[in-house]
Amino acid sequence: MMRIFVDPIAKSEIRETAQTYEAHRRGLGALFRDEPRDVLTRIREAPRAFRVVQEDIRRANLTQFPYAVFFILREPRKIHVIAVTHQRRDPAIWAGRFRV
Repeated sequence: MMRIFVDPIAKSEIRETAQTYEAHRRGLGALFRDEPRDVLTRIREAPRAFRVVQEDIRRANLTQFPYAVFFILREPRKIHVIAVTHQRRDPAIWAGRFRV
């Protein structure tokens, strides 16, 4: 089974976005927090099913929010999540993290 490592910055992005959604409407933050978990399950099952968007970075879109999980496949059998961010955010902000 593939192991998943979520970068601390990506964890922060999830937490901060959930807080923003929760402030907007009660319960929306929890709904947002569940989405990346669901996407990570899909990634773990078939990581190569997600398209490469830049060099080795792949993107998996959330279904209910305009956000995506950006990740890299590492050997052996490791997935490194580098960002969970809005799909319209400038990729230069998170793309440099992939060398970590």
